[in-house]
Amino acid sequence: MALLSSGDLVLSRDTHGGLSLQRVLVNQHVGSEEIHEMLEVVHQAGRVRLTPDHVLLVGGSFSPAHLVKPGSVLTLANGKSSMVMHVVAMSGTIINPVTVGGTIVATSEGEAILAATHPQWSADFMLSHPAPLPYPSLHLLAIMLPAKTQEYFNVVVEPLFHAIVTRRMKSVAADSPTAFSLLVLVGDAVGLVGFVVFHAGPALALAACVSIMMRAHKA
Repeated sequence: MALLSSGDLVLSRDTHGGLSLQRVLVNQHVGSEEIHEMLEVVHQAGRVRLTPDHVLLVGGSFSPAHLVKPGSVLTLANGKSSMVMHVVAMSGTIINPVTVGGTIVATSEGEAILAATHPQWSADFMLSHPAPLPYPSLHLLAIMLPAKTQEYFNVVVEPLFHAIVTRRMKSVAADSPTAFSLLVLVGDAVGLVGFVVFHAGPALALAACVSIMMRAHKA
C-alpha cells in the first residue's frame, strides 16, 4: 500500500456488496517513520494490522478495531465471513490510502478484509456522503492532477493536519455533526486555494518580479 498514490485505483466493495474499483484521493503517512500503537487482528483466513481507531466491517456494521475480539466476524473481499481468532497489541509504521468511497479491502497476510479508510471519529460522516462529497475539490484534483495532489498533501496538508487540525476536528465531530460538515467543506475549499498557491506560487512570484523589473526599466 505504500506505493499507492493519489489517482490510483484500488479494490473495494460497493454499497450493494459487489467488488468495485475506487480511486485513491490521497495516501496518508507516505514515507513516515513514526511508530504508532497498532493491533494485529488474526482471523480464520488471514491477518491484518491496523490502528485501534481504524474502522472495519465487523458483524455487518463498521466498528473500530479496538472493539474487535475473538469470535467477531469480519467480511472478506469475496463477501464471505471470517471469524477472528485473536487480537494482538503491537506497534509499527502506518499507511492509509483514502478512497473516494471511503472503503478498501486490505490484508497483511492471507485473505483481504473490508475496512474503511477513515478513523473512528470521522468514519460515520465520511461513509454517509457519496462521492464527490464531502471533498469535491480533492475528488476533482485526484482525477485531473493526481501526482501534484499527492505532493501537495505530503508537503503541506498532512503536516498541518497532524499538528493542528486533527484535534480540533475530533472535538467538533463529537460535539456538532452539522458544524463538522461545514468545517469539512470549508477545509476542502481552503485546500484547493492552497493547492493553487503551492504549485503556481513560484511562477506567479517570478512573473511579478519580471513585471516590477520591466516597469522599473521603463521608468
